[in-house]
Amino acid sequence: KRSSRMSLKKASCVVAWTSQHQLGITRGTSVQEHTLFNQDSQAARALISESHVVFEAVQNSAAVESDGSRSMKAVDCVRFSMQYRAILRGCAMRGGDTDAAVYGAMDLLWHLCEIFFVRASLMTRTGGLVIAELLDWVRTHARGLEQEQRAVANMTGVKCEDNPAYWPLVKKLLLQGRTQEACEVLQVHSEALQGGVVTQLEALLRTFPTAQAYGGAGADFTVAWARWREKAAVLRNTATSKDLEIVCALLCGEDDAFMQLRPLMSEWYELLVARVLYTNPLVKIFDAQLQFDCEWAVKAFFGSRELRPIDHIMLAVIRDADAHRVIRDCCTHFPDWWFSAHMADLLQWCGWLQGRGQPDLREFLILEYAERLSAHSSLWMIAAVYFSFCPYLGLSYLENLLEHVPLDSEKKAHKVLHMCKKYGLDAQGKQVCRVMARRMQDAGHVASALAWYLRAKDGVGATRLADRLLHEYVRTGQFDTADLMLKYGPAMLVSERLTFLAKYKQFHTKLQRGDVVEAAAILVKLVSTGNMAPKWFQIYLLLDALPLLENPEAVFDSEQTLALQQCLESLVLSHRKAEYLQVLAEGASADGDGHGDTDVAARLEPLRLALARNMARALLLQ
Repeated sequence: KRSSRMSLKKASCVVAWTSQHQLGITRGTSVQEHTLFNQDSQAARALISESHVVFEAVQNSAAVESDGSRSMKAVDCVRFSMQYRAILRGCAMRGGDTDAAVYGAMDLLWHLCEIFFVRASLMTRTGGLVIAELLDWVRTHARGLEQEQRAVANMTGVKCEDNPAYWPLVKKLLLQGRTQEACEVLQVHSEALQGGVVTQLEALLRTFPTAQAYGGAGADFTVAWARWREKAAVLRNTATSKDLEIVCALLCGEDDAFMQLRPLMSEWYELLVARVLYTNPLVKIFDAQLQFDCEWAVKAFFGSRELRPIDHIMLAVIRDADAHRVIRDCCTHFPDWWFSAHMADLLQWCGWLQGRGQPDLREFLILEYAERLSAHSSLWMIAAVYFSFCPYLGLSYLENLLEHVPLDSEKKAHKVLHMCKKYGLDAQGKQVCRVMARRMQDAGHVASALAWYLRAKDGVGATRLADRLLHEYVRTGQFDTADLMLKYGPAMLVSERLTFLAKYKQFHTKLQRGDVVEAAAILVKLVSTGNMAPKWFQIYLLLDALPLLENPEAVFDSEQTLALQQCLESLVLSHRKAEYLQVLAEGASADGDGHGDTDVAARLEPLRLALARNMARALLLQ
């Protein structure tokens, strides 16, 4: 019933959110065969375990405003985003080919979302120039050129430029804005020291102007950029080879040069960043010019070919800045809700996904992801963390989760109990304790059963356990298990029967040590205090008193003796006399001369006489 109610609540949440945003996210829409949970992958385990630590840190670092709302500084959002990216990058390095492809795509898209969503407010404060961030993005995720650079550096011979890999490497480096590294490759050219076009090209690249070097998009940078472009145009006219001409045309930002170099680029966004770098490095985030360049790069790279799903997502980020569409498409493109849940959480903290006072998109996605976690036998504790940070439906899901965790060991039960205490689920915690107590009791582990009953503060269960111990004592005469009760102190007050058992153990301990006066006082207290001692066991207490009554010196005063006499008479006059005095009847039957009440009365006679003699002695002493 609880699961049904939660499903209905979440269904209403999805419908409400869909009606506002027309996105229509539903369960089971992942189109990827790859999954985080159906494989024993080291990379997947690392992603789940490490990212949940970052997620929890994100929630705990939010500041509480005066109106009760919670917010987070932009720098903190960036810091946490970089931590997520570091985790994804590590998973891509740990995993096999399939894992590396999936985690690499996640890292690529996360980095792009970080630039346009997470860093957006910080970039706007400093002018909004985006080219430096885009260059870092491309250099981080584009195919590495280190191996090709080493191969060129190790070339021997008079003309290294004749090697087929030489000029493509120079062009690739320039497409990624790595001008200094391109200069190093040009230095091994046979004409590098002859003062010709190659030398001039190297000198031109070393003076490549950047907005950061000029303190932003000021007039100084604009002038420096115009002069640098003029020098590149002059150099293009003096080029002595086709490769030099293409390189100079690239520096001039000519479209024909980009089209000729397109085969050297593996992705359309490399073409986009190269075009922005050499045509309009002052383009700002969310600028219309950037949107135009984005459309141009996609058309130039793909032509009539169809875009891939991840290309549509990147366009939604760069061209449209549509956070809701990005989250929607990520739900279908990436497996198991990990990406969409964590990205939605971060974007809501950044202000791109505003909560509306009800279960929102962020909570829906986190619940979906946490449900997938909870279905795995070893990930339920991580799922509980995610549920706990869903303010509307999370508590219900958390209760349901903890109620259905299999308690296969005491260690696991302790973990569940810790979770219940951590999140204030007292009812579920008590239920766990009761289940474990009954299980331990059935298995004969009395000490563990008692500990669990006391944790649950279950007086009824503890009383049943104490009665079982008393019956065991009557049957065997052994009372060793009662030693464990002495260590629980005030916790024993949860049950009068447990308190009686502990006191009864103290009585035997005092008696064994020879402290007969203290032992007698404890025994009288057990007999005369309310319902502390079960009625059927009081005859055993009176029989325990018999040796003390016959002690050479009186250990019971008249009031104590009277209390013992009253106890005996209450048993004899009770309508359940046969049950309470059954031990005497059984003794008579064992002797072979049982005659019902007559023999029970005969067996009570020594006890009556001892009580009478002790009363006489006590009165004389008084």
